[in-house]
Amino acid sequence: MNTTPRKSDKPDKYREWFDREVSLGLADLEAGRVVSHESVMADAEKLIVKHAKHRKKAA
Repeated sequence: MNTTPRKSDKPDKYREWFDREVSLGLADLEAGRVVSHESVMADAEKLIVKHAKHRKKAA
């Protein structure tokens, strides 16, 4: 995974990186490599519950 250049870096470098990342994302969509909103929300909920349990133990 590439590191994200800061916008304060040379604007050309940031724009090149941005365009590359957009192209990769569009290629993933065209290839059917997508994750549903429901799946993302279910995973997020699991993480929230997991971290809530750790917080309760620490308290």
